[in-house]
Amino acid sequence: MNQPTEELSLTRKRKPLTSNKITFDRLCHFLKVPDSEKWDEENIDSFYTHWEGATEEDLQKAEEESRDEAWRAYYDAVLFVAEQCFDYHGLSLSCHKKSSKDRPFDFRVVPNPGRNWLECANQIRTTINGVGYFHFDTVKEFLDSGPYTAREAALKHLGWIPDWYDVYEGGKAHSRVYRRLR
Repeated sequence: MNQPTEELSLTRKRKPLTSNKITFDRLCHFLKVPDSEKWDEENIDSFYTHWEGATEEDLQKAEEESRDEAWRAYYDAVLFVAEQCFDYHGLSLSCHKKSSKDRPFDFRVVPNPGRNWLECANQIRTTINGVGYFHFDTVKEFLDSGPYTAREAALKHLGWIPDWYDVYEGGKAHSRVYRRLR
């Protein structure tokens, strides 16, 4: 006998695809550093400028230039550290087509040229194993834990990527960002 259409449609639903889009603020979250809004709030007082005899317009312009320069340095430091973490795992951050070319806020996570999602998932697996909360003997075991495709496994476990510094480099990702700012 035929099943009702409503029941049939429920049984045929597929898993939603895992997105490979990531924002700058999400990168900040991964690295445990302030996102763009919080960074601005935390640093607003440090841009105050006072020059004897300067006009209000000159002071405002100097503060804006100071803020822009500090923001560019912060953005570059976050992106540099994030790119190192992703690169170790065989991944790159490419500019999302809808974002600005000059310091974009939206990226796509893609395998490096010559790499594939399976190799990237395996690298993430080794970082997870190094942290020690979980252990997967093989990449197949890692994929079966979902079950995941290699792409899904890599993208769903991006949060482990910054732990690479702690496991293999002896430091924290957020410390690297601040060190880069010096």
